[in-house]
Amino acid sequence: MKTDPAASTYSMAPVAAVQAALRQDPSAQELRVMLAPLIQRMREFDRLRVKLEHEGGLRSDLDQLSALLGRPIELCTRPQIAVMLKDMKGIQNALRQMMLWNVSIQVRRITMSLPAWLLCQVRADYAQAYDVVLDDIYRSPGYPLGDPRFPKIMRWGHEVFHLRVSHLRARLSETLAATGQKSIAFLEQFLRDIAHHLFAGAWHEDQYLARCTAETIGLPRFQEAVEFVYLCGIAELSELRSFVETFPAHIEQFFEHVEPRPVIQAFLRVLPRLDGKTLGELPSLALPQYLAVEDAFGRFVRTQIRWGHRGLLCPLFKVILANFSRLDLIADDLRQNEAIQAATTALEADSARIATSLLRTVT
Repeated sequence: MKTDPAASTYSMAPVAAVQAALRQDPSAQELRVMLAPLIQRMREFDRLRVKLEHEGGLRSDLDQLSALLGRPIELCTRPQIAVMLKDMKGIQNALRQMMLWNVSIQVRRITMSLPAWLLCQVRADYAQAYDVVLDDIYRSPGYPLGDPRFPKIMRWGHEVFHLRVSHLRARLSETLAATGQKSIAFLEQFLRDIAHHLFAGAWHEDQYLARCTAETIGLPRFQEAVEFVYLCGIAELSELRSFVETFPAHIEQFFEHVEPRPVIQAFLRVLPRLDGKTLGELPSLALPQYLAVEDAFGRFVRTQIRWGHRGLLCPLFKVILANFSRLDLIADDLRQNEAIQAATTALEADSARIATSLLRTVT
C-alpha cells in the first residue's frame, strides 16, 4: 500500500513532548501529534474503505479491514496505552487517561455498514446553549455531519447539538497570519470568542431547513436577515459590544475574508457607540422583524410551481421536503424555474428591507 505523504507529519511524538503538552491546554496542532498513531490507523482504514467503495475489491481486502479494526494502537503515553478501533469505549477511556477532556471521538455506520469517525476538539461553553467544536482533528471521508453548523456529538453519555466553527478555522488562520498574528493560542481563543459572542446568537439548529433552502436556490440576503434578527434578539449584546471593542481590526478582517456578512458587519461597527438603553430595547425591536422575515419565507415556500414529468402544480415546500436529502441534485432545476425566480426576487427584496429597517433603528 502506498504511503500517504500527509501521514509523515503524524510521526510518533516523544513522550516528553506529550507530557509537556499535558501540563497546559493542548492546541489542535499538539493534539494531532499526541494522537498521531490513532489518526494514522483511521486514515489507513479509510483509504482502503474508500477504495472498496469506488473500485471494488477482494475478500482479502475485507479481511484487511477487519484486521485494522482489531490491531492494537500504541498511544504516546507512559505507561503506554494500547487501544483498538473496534473498541470505542477503550479509546474514550484512553483519552480520559491522557487528560484530553476536550477531545471527542464519534463513530457512525455508513456505506456497506463500515465505520467512519470524527475526532474533534470541543470546548465547553457554560454560558451558552451549545458547546463549541473548534477543530476537526480527523474526519473520515463520508462521515455524516447532518447540519454542518450543529452536528450531534455524544458527550458524557448524551448526544447533543454542538456549535461547529471548525470549518472557519483554516481561512481564519490565513487571515490572522496575513496581519502578522500567527499564534495558535490566539487563533483558538478568537475562534472560541466569536462562536460565544456572535454565532451562538446568530445561528440556531432551527434554521437548518431555511438555510439549506437558501443555499440550494441562492438566497444570501434572506440568510443574512435571519442571522441578523436572531443576533439582535438572542445575543448578549453588552458582551458582544465589549468583544468588538477589544478586537475591532480582527473582526473587520474576519468579515472581509472569512465569513462575509455585510449587514452584521455594519451593525458591529456601530455597536460600540450604542448606550445601554438602546441595547436593552433592541431584542424587542428585533421580534417583529423576525416575524416579518418568517412570514416572507412562508410565502416563498408556498409558491406554486410545476414539477415532475407530468408538470403538476404543487407548493415549493413539498418539493423541498420530498427531496431534502438530495437537494444538490435538483438545485439547477429549482433555480431555473420561472415561478421560483420571481419568488426569489421578492424574498430577497423583503429580506433586504427587513434587515435594513432593523439596522436603521440603531444608526
